[in-house]
Amino acid sequence: MKEPVGADRDEPGRVLDEESASRWLLFLLLSLTLLYAPLLLADYAWDDEALVLARASALSEGEEASVHGDLWQSTGTEAQRSGYYRPLFLLSLDADRMLARSDPGWAHIHSLLWHLLACLSLFGLIRRIVPAPAALLGVAFFGFHPLQTEAIAWVSARNDPMAAALGLTGVWMMVEARGRITQLAVASLLLFLALLSKEHAVVFPVLLVGMRWARGESLAGLRVLVATFLPVLIYFGLRLSADVAAPDGALPGLGEIARAGLHYLGLVVWPWPLSVARTLGELEWTTHLLVTGLLGATLITVLALSLRRGVTVGLVFALAAALPVLVSLGSYGQLGDRFAYLPLAGLGLALASALPRSIPRRHALLYLLVVGGVGFSLVSARLPDWRDSEQLWTAEVERLGTSLAHAQLANLLHRDGLFAEAAPHYARALSGPAPRRDRCPDAVRLTLELSSPIHGLALFETMDKAGCPRTGAAGGARALLLALAGDWTTAIAVAKQAGSTDPNGRALLVLAASALRADDNATYERMATRYAERGVERADFDAMVLALIL
Repeated sequence: MKEPVGADRDEPGRVLDEESASRWLLFLLLSLTLLYAPLLLADYAWDDEALVLARASALSEGEEASVHGDLWQSTGTEAQRSGYYRPLFLLSLDADRMLARSDPGWAHIHSLLWHLLACLSLFGLIRRIVPAPAALLGVAFFGFHPLQTEAIAWVSARNDPMAAALGLTGVWMMVEARGRITQLAVASLLLFLALLSKEHAVVFPVLLVGMRWARGESLAGLRVLVATFLPVLIYFGLRLSADVAAPDGALPGLGEIARAGLHYLGLVVWPWPLSVARTLGELEWTTHLLVTGLLGATLITVLALSLRRGVTVGLVFALAAALPVLVSLGSYGQLGDRFAYLPLAGLGLALASALPRSIPRRHALLYLLVVGGVGFSLVSARLPDWRDSEQLWTAEVERLGTSLAHAQLANLLHRDGLFAEAAPHYARALSGPAPRRDRCPDAVRLTLELSSPIHGLALFETMDKAGCPRTGAAGGARALLLALAGDWTTAIAVAKQAGSTDPNGRALLVLAASALRADDNATYERMATRYAERGVERADFDAMVLALIL
């Protein structure tokens, strides 16, 4: 880029040239590598235990764990259907297993490499419509933004940087192809691979059309149309053949969409605290939500008022990339930071397009210093939380204390045998603003593992208030606790109500014990016979009854 006439190269206000911008891009990528290097020491966290470790275990034992199917059904676990079809992401996990035996340090670096590629591809794409210095600053916004932490630090969210890197590279090549069949074919393949990484890649045709419009080119020829939409058709054909249903759940209401929109707009300009535990059900209208959300909306408005084509393309793509999130919100209600990954690429494009074509070097370096400094500060403060699952959910409970955070921490403590420590977290998860009734079966199991039946019955009271279903298993556990607490009258009534619907036979055990206490041998023998039908030896049955009475 030529400098303005009369500009002195020795003056501190000289412009940032093309060559310097390219060198600074390399420095930016190295800085990002340094920023996320602590992940080398991090373990797997949260869903990684199912998507990564359980899948690796199933494959090592020769079990079937196909990539051609529902994301969760392909892990070798009995998880519920998710409605997600992401075979390339699953293959990336298999690559971790084969290359590094599922070493978590390597898995984190693998995810970071996709983020670096996404930054490089975004720079190349933006460079097609604005000078390199402006493209560099747009990529710095995208690469260093603290909202990207979740998508990079959480191995299970690798699909976001994968889809972004492949899709941005595909669009970049498509823009440069100029009808050449070979380049169009490679670009089309990259768009297809992006779709196999994450469904949200379906929005990349919007970016391609926008980039051609921003460059003043015809929107699309026949070859470009085929190369763009053929991958989409093939993807949906594969998805249908894999029998992957759409995620369950209705779309959020307008009020919920408004709150979620302000939430994400606020995080763009005020990205703290970062959290994986926010849920739509607990997102309330607060002063913080309104102020930060309006600040984010103001930023978008200022960008839009520049009336530049590149800005319009970036903002439209950011909106298009955000729309699929509504499906996830309606189905699961979780406000993940990772959902902002691809929209931030659009905002980076818009920001770069709004900048002056000639940028003074000192202004550019000041921008990089501020963006990099904020990114380093906030990301460095967040990364320790991703050390492992317990650290993550302990931090989430301390930071926001949502029902989801308490439920996840309760599950971890329960699994580790820390029953007394898990109980209050189950209670909070069930009694919060958005009670986690999906944890009711776990809480029922915990009631019998606590040191005192009184503590177990207290947890049952919390479950009743939360609206937990009164299943046969819950009735049997409650009857057993009542009997252990000495309240035989209530225990017998509850056991009779649960009866044969208790799959664990605890209700029958209470009825047998009550019959023995009343010297009702006929009833006792009937209970013994029913237990024998479960494959329980008579001696073991008698011992359990005596233990309950004594």
